[in-house]
Amino acid sequence: METITAPQTTAPTTIDADAAARLARLQQRRTAATRPAGTAPKAPEQARRRRHAAKGSRIAALSLSVLASSGLTVAFASADRSGATPVSSSTAGATASSTAGATAAKASTTSASKTFTGVVDQNKWGPVQVKITTSGGKITNVAALQTPNSKQKSVNINNRAVPVLKSEAIAAQNALIDNVSGATYTTDSYKVSLQSAIDKAVASGALAAA
Repeated sequence: METITAPQTTAPTTIDADAAARLARLQQRRTAATRPAGTAPKAPEQARRRRHAAKGSRIAALSLSVLASSGLTVAFASADRSGATPVSSSTAGATASSTAGATAAKASTTSASKTFTGVVDQNKWGPVQVKITTSGGKITNVAALQTPNSKQKSVNINNRAVPVLKSEAIAAQNALIDNVSGATYTTDSYKVSLQSAIDKAVASGALAAA
């Protein structure tokens, strides 16, 4: 009697976890190999775009800050070079008016005709005193108010010396004048009184200081 043997069935092969992971990685590499050149996964591309946008914003902000700082630096440098502080029109007008007033007052003081009397200087032969007249900031006249006259000789000497001393004083515009020969005492006293009168004129502003 023939014995019939039933066909044997093969159990399905079981794939372990490591093999499944390897297959998954292989499938990813195949997919990447078939992707067109220059393309990348969508999610990384969006991330890069966000990073680029943020970087652009930071650069723009930094540029604005640099420009603002440069503008302030230029403004301060310009102010330093000019060395001037802006003033209002009213302040400038007040300053101009004050300056003009002071100038006019000074001109009025020097242009008006004024007289100044010097001290009396006593010498061996008698007293000497002079008076000066000023106008326009200059000595325009010198008059002898007193001269020695106790003796006729002194009168004669002074009549000769005084006109010379007057002429020299007006020409020099100061008391640094030469002595008149034969009238030393009168000359010295004349210069003392003349200097005293000039000092008074300078103090009043009628003459400029030498």
